[in-house]
Order: sequence, then structure tokens, then C-alpha cells
Amino acid sequence: MLKQIVNQTIPTFLDRRDGEPWAAPKVRQTSKSKTTWKRTKSKPPKSKDYRGAHRMTLMLKDQASSIGSGRRVVWVKVAIKWVYLADDYGNRSKVLVSTFQHILKGAS
Repeated sequence: MLKQIVNQTIPTFLDRRDGEPWAAPKVRQTSKSKTTWKRTKSKPPKSKDYRGAHRMTLMLKDQASSIGSGRRVVWVKVAIKWVYLADDYGNRSKVLVSTFQHILKGAS
């Protein structure tokens, strides 16, 4: 009696008590073609403004808003009036040399 009630309430495609082949869970096969992410060595931007740039870790507040605030690893090129900053994601900014000197004093 109970089996008849259960059979009537459970659709046949969901009934897995018989041990039929579709009742077994499918094993997910992993593909060997998945790419593995490797951290590559960062290169400075290819613009002429960044020729001879150095990589530095800076603590920025709101001086370079396009790069962001907080501890950032950026490429730095110091010129006469401006300091050019760029991060690894392509965001670029420039700040005055005097502002950059304040950033360096705050970091140490």
C-alpha cells in the first residue's frame, strides 16, 4: 500500500530505488586543458613617459584616485614637475613631485 502511494507521488524519472543506470550520480570528468594561472613578472607600461620607471610599494590616500587608495604596488617615473604612476591593471595617474615626497615621508 505504501509503495503504491510513493509510486503515485514520485514521477518515474525521479524514482531511483530500482538501481537503474541513470540512478547513479554522474562523475564529473576533469579536463586537462584547463589553464593554470601563473604570476608573470610585471613590466612597466610601454609609454615613453614610463621609460626607466621603478616599481615601488606606496601607501596612497586620495592623491591618485584612478589608481585607488591604500597600499599599492605601482610603477613610478619621476620627472621634473610630475611623478607618473601606473599600476599593473593599466590605471595611470600623475601627481606633483612635492605631493610624491609627502607620500614617501608618510610611508617611512
